[in-house]
Amino acid sequence: MKKKYIFPLVLALLALAGWYWWNSTGPRDDAAAPEAGGQTADSGAAMSIKGLEIQQGENGVELWRLKAAGAVMSQQGGDIVAEKPFLTYYFAEDNLENNTGQAQVAERSVITVQSDAGDVNQKENRIRFVGRVVAKHEDDTLETEVILYEGQQKHLRCPEPSVLIRPGMRGKANTMLWNLSDNTLHAQNGVSIDIETTRAPGEALMPGLKQN
Repeated sequence: MKKKYIFPLVLALLALAGWYWWNSTGPRDDAAAPEAGGQTADSGAAMSIKGLEIQQGENGVELWRLKAAGAVMSQQGGDIVAEKPFLTYYFAEDNLENNTGQAQVAERSVITVQSDAGDVNQKENRIRFVGRVVAKHEDDTLETEVILYEGQQKHLRCPEPSVLIRPGMRGKANTMLWNLSDNTLHAQNGVSIDIETTRAPGEALMPGLKQN
């Protein structure tokens, strides 16, 4: 009696295995099919984001905030390609005293950087701005084609020729480095400065600018 049921049972198991194999490896719809050029959907997996915003803090306070009109994020490494990125970096707070002698915290000074495009490497804590790049701090405006925010060193590095504009003067240099720790700008190679004759006598030419 037992032999009569073994063969149908084997057939049933084979049929079930075949059905499982077909659903696992059989044809897929167009959305899951390999893309042209030999890349599979998994190898090109990415997430499109509209209205991206990233924040980073330090010692319990916000250090910088990055906004972008749109972005594409790699699901593999977390790298982000951003459209029209806009960075706001907050300098350290200054403690002052008011007329009563009581300590008060002044408003935090900021520097902003914006460009046509850029990318974010979250592992290296680096943001790259490319295209028409403009950095602003109070009355200072820095214009260039590439700016790298390097978080480990806390500076903005300009590897391409850059122009610094402030009231009464215009300075150029092949490379510049803006130290965000002490808010000083270092100009290197091919430095030239044009000034207006309206500058007050004795007024510093470029306060905070250091030529190396």
